[in-house]
Amino acid sequence: TSSKDGYIKFWDVNQQACLTSFSDDLLTKVNDFALVPELTTIVVGLGSDQSHLNLYQVFISPDTYKLDVKAARKLNKSGSSRVLEMHYNSEKHLLSCLSSAEKGQGCQKLEVYTVQSGNQDVILKKLVRTEKRKALKRSKNFGDTRVEDLDKEENFKEQEDAELPTQKKVDKDKLRELIKLGDYDIGLHFTKVADLDLEAQTKGHSFILLPKASGDDFEEADAVVAVAPANSLFKYSLKMNSNFQITEPKDLYKFKQQIGFGMGGHQGPIRGVVLSNNDYTMATYSFDSVHVWGVDFNALKESLDVNIKHSIETVNVLSVLILPGNNYVLMGTKDGDLLLYDLSVGDFIQEIDGAHKKEIWELAMHTNPQVKNSKGQLLIASASAD
Repeated sequence: TSSKDGYIKFWDVNQQACLTSFSDDLLTKVNDFALVPELTTIVVGLGSDQSHLNLYQVFISPDTYKLDVKAARKLNKSGSSRVLEMHYNSEKHLLSCLSSAEKGQGCQKLEVYTVQSGNQDVILKKLVRTEKRKALKRSKNFGDTRVEDLDKEENFKEQEDAELPTQKKVDKDKLRELIKLGDYDIGLHFTKVADLDLEAQTKGHSFILLPKASGDDFEEADAVVAVAPANSLFKYSLKMNSNFQITEPKDLYKFKQQIGFGMGGHQGPIRGVVLSNNDYTMATYSFDSVHVWGVDFNALKESLDVNIKHSIETVNVLSVLILPGNNYVLMGTKDGDLLLYDLSVGDFIQEIDGAHKKEIWELAMHTNPQVKNSKGQLLIASASAD
């Protein structure tokens, strides 16, 4: 869990106890964070004018299960602005981040990074290039290579160890050992593949990233951004090579706005948008209501075929969750209540008054791996300021 008090905390759910907590040196408020379990790494967005994301590695003792968190490095992002929301897709290994507009500028930023976790050869190559870069910079020049060109990746792809002076050769065996021990720059696993300036009039409040397969050679990702002032959603499409290599530098890795459509029925600004786990049911929510929509984001049309399925009249909804099967919608309210709505009967079937003492800002779920033969039983978590 995270908070504006600057701390991120780990909890033992069974014992209901805090295992450990950490922060930066200045107790900078935490806007959002994302877990990258493959790297046991946490990506954190801090403060209101940061030009980077902070990476923290989590170490777990195999004997005592004691947690230790260490600052790894800073991951550069575009501009110095506040992180609004972050997501990590573990299936496609994509980290996405929505940031507010910089002071004096009217454009929000949406950035996407790929995370390389399985292939150590890729990380070894990056480490070798980093060591070569350091060696060449120390020597100021090397052959016809200028110092100001050293950061260009292509200058290192063609240079082998034999080309370096003897005293500056890279010890690959040593680097392999560092990778095995985890004693290296964890930021080498992250590569930015998209950097989008939203339109000036677009003030995104929330977003979702939808990776999808579109053939043998390419993959696509759709970004759906909820825009509160315009009471609308915008869809952007991203195409990227399956090997994440730049094949068309001028056009690749750039979002293009495809669809913008108004969401009728809400009397106030849209607070957020959520999708079902099969991407065919979408829910939008505002102060006055929750609307459930049928939508096919994979349809190759100039405009999305969106049709409203249900309009749920309720007030003060701050968080929404569509349960697997698309038959139930769970809602958290400003008053701390949990509401369960059955779409098949069109009515609320359960209300938990006072589930929290304050606003319920977040809802999450996953199947319970500790329950044998659970047959899809869910663990549902709710988060509040209490």
